[in-house]
Amino acid sequence: MWVEETVRSAASYSALEAVDFNVVDFIADNLDDLLAQLDGQSAETSVGTVVLETQGLETRSFGKNILEHFLEFISDPNVSFILLTVGGLGIMVELFNPGLIAPGVVGVICFLLAFLALGNLPVNWAGVVFVLLAMVLIALEVAVAGFGILGVGAVVSLMVGGLLLFTQFGAPSPTLPSVSVNRWLLVGTGVVASLSVIYVAMLAYQSRKQVPPLKASVLVGSHGTVTHELDPRGIVLVENETWTAISEDDSVIPPGELIEVRSVDGLTLTVFRKSDPEQEENS
Repeated sequence: MWVEETVRSAASYSALEAVDFNVVDFIADNLDDLLAQLDGQSAETSVGTVVLETQGLETRSFGKNILEHFLEFISDPNVSFILLTVGGLGIMVELFNPGLIAPGVVGVICFLLAFLALGNLPVNWAGVVFVLLAMVLIALEVAVAGFGILGVGAVVSLMVGGLLLFTQFGAPSPTLPSVSVNRWLLVGTGVVASLSVIYVAMLAYQSRKQVPPLKASVLVGSHGTVTHELDPRGIVLVENETWTAISEDDSVIPPGELIEVRSVDGLTLTVFRKSDPEQEENS
């Protein structure tokens, strides 16, 4: 091991200038063995040659305090990945659902702890971007019901981000240890994210397929406006909501025409032109 700093300490000089250390490689089993090997070594200083006398020196050990133990824990690559994932997801949930408070608070705390940990690790920031992108895509999947497309992109982005998070390209560092996210943790996170996406997609499909009976009964007889021409299928605006609609007699109804809802079939409305006297008499 390199012992330049050890030589400085053992020489007991508070301020050394123009010191010429003879750097020597040592292989020691423990601290006592190291001190024994250092004994008798010399170092050139501004006041001359200093010979180290390290044999029998009293040694003192300093344990880690609570803060140092905590920093060591969060600096674990796996913990850092979890903190970054939970933090990003919590913030996204709060942004898309303002007022929940708890996800935002937890997300911000985890996010700050993640960046504190990443500051002590050889992080690849491209991996961080991929993980955060995955969180955004998951939040969008829930918000807009993308039927799984956004969710698949989120899972892929999360896996790529986890793989790249601590990957350093080029020649490996001779001093820094190799760190990475545990592959089993990455696979487990991907599986959980995939199951969540499937669940959300199924809920979205069911919600698009069915309209609650109470909602359907309220819509029947409601008035609206054609926003995209019915020929005979198009889009109408009813009760400030956009619906797919079909004209009752398969007639063409241009945009801007007033319509009335005759019936509801799933998410499709059957409507007729409100201004048509014949239809109003039949109704």
